[in-house]
Amino acid sequence: MGDDHDRSPVERQVAACRQIAAGEGWVIERVYEDVASSGVPRPGYDRMLADIRSRVIDGVIVYDLDRLTRSAAEHARFADLVDRHRVAVVTAGPRS
Repeated sequence: MGDDHDRSPVERQVAACRQIAAGEGWVIERVYEDVASSGVPRPGYDRMLADIRSRVIDGVIVYDLDRLTRSAAEHARFADLVDRHRVAVVTAGPRS
């Protein structure tokens, strides 16, 4: 059995999200990944937003919200989008 330390931080975050989905009986349609640097294009994030708009997905599991958006303005736009399209957002990271 592999040690969790053998996985990258992204792999551990995806595994935590998959664990939440499995526990709830949810199907993961797609995993969206991007480089975590400011100013770098985010094709995965952009695709997720497009999939929300076109109703391809009805929920988002994210490790932590600070991993999803890069600014308060971006967070506000994301929150508005998921609210308008009635998309559930669940975090899988450690609970404080």
